[in-house]
Amino acid sequence: MLKRSRARNPFVEHAFADGGYTGRLIDWTKQKTHITLQIVRRNASTKGFEVLPRRWVVERTIVSHYVV
Repeated sequence: MLKRSRARNPFVEHAFADGGYTGRLIDWTKQKTHITLQIVRRNASTKGFEVLPRRWVVERTIVSHYVV
């Protein structure tokens, strides 16, 4: 998805992902797409669901873009 996003939107320089995407994906994204991937983590002391503002912006954008 990141490669397609970069091809369709060459102006995108920064992307957000949840904690499940840590590790090698950050380096791969920078090397292959020149997009900086920032991991948005939830507060470790929070129990249950927590809205993470940056992730919701991205998820809404992706859903509205691909659903239409």
